[in-house]
Amino acid sequence: MELKKRMLQRALIRPLQIGVYVRVSTKEQATEGVSLEAQQALAERHVQRWRQEKVPIGAITYYVEAGRSGKDFDRPEIKRLQADIRAGRIDLIIAYKMDRISRNTLDFRNFETLIEKHEVDLQFFNDRYETRTASDFFVNHVMIGQAEFELLQIGERTRDGLNRNATKGVWNGRPGFGYRKDESSGKLVPHPDEAEVIRKHIFDAMEVLGSVGRVLQRLHRLGVRHPKYGPDQEKVGTGRSRSNKSAESWRTRSTSATSFGARSAPRTPTPRSSPWSRPPGSGRSLTRTANGGRAPATLAVGNTH
Repeated sequence: MELKKRMLQRALIRPLQIGVYVRVSTKEQATEGVSLEAQQALAERHVQRWRQEKVPIGAITYYVEAGRSGKDFDRPEIKRLQADIRAGRIDLIIAYKMDRISRNTLDFRNFETLIEKHEVDLQFFNDRYETRTASDFFVNHVMIGQAEFELLQIGERTRDGLNRNATKGVWNGRPGFGYRKDESSGKLVPHPDEAEVIRKHIFDAMEVLGSVGRVLQRLHRLGVRHPKYGPDQEKVGTGRSRSNKSAESWRTRSTSATSFGARSAPRTPTPRSSPWSRPPGSGRSLTRTANGGRAPATLAVGNTH
């Protein structure tokens, strides 16, 4: 990829500030092999060659999006790139292909408007990109339209596959706490240790504690977290690995003197005085008891004649 003439002319005035945008979604990296490292290495080789050709090069800023879809601009690094463009910190943006910037026609058009306004150039290693003629405009948007078409097709195939699985009773996605996905059938089966945690430390605890908030606090004290299942299917949400022994410890641990090993009788709620009480013989006046027994404040809301 050669630098365009206007960029060479600008480099004579001041060193070029270059932004390198690299992006890959997990699926694209698996099927196309265009890893983040490969895109960055390609950019570095081109920048190094320009320097060898005595082109004044200033700061090189990398904007790296790992595992981000190009369906929209809800991406932190593309937003940072746009902010740098508006701040005048970028002269040239380089990327592997046009669909690295976006797979959405409207987003790409808006991005073009932004770089034109701030006189920033855009070049791709594997796509020809020019904006001088009507034919250039047409070709550019046929290419970005093709990228959006591919994205929509992927979405359709994914939804069709999920619907087929659902009709067969196969679970889509990660299993919830207390379950695992059976390898042969794809259906959910109870996880014995975690099922015991649910019975003892959620349902039984709820009958005794009487509050979802208290149950949740107790689960936190016990270290019970919703797991993120990796290859070993035993990673919890905090990122720490737990084995079946840890799940076993959840079943046997208890806090203070309270144990929920057997189902207890439902707790009788402790009567609580309402913050609003009607004093006897006061008509429609309401007295609010506030601040734990301090002097009450009386609000008259009727019978003022």
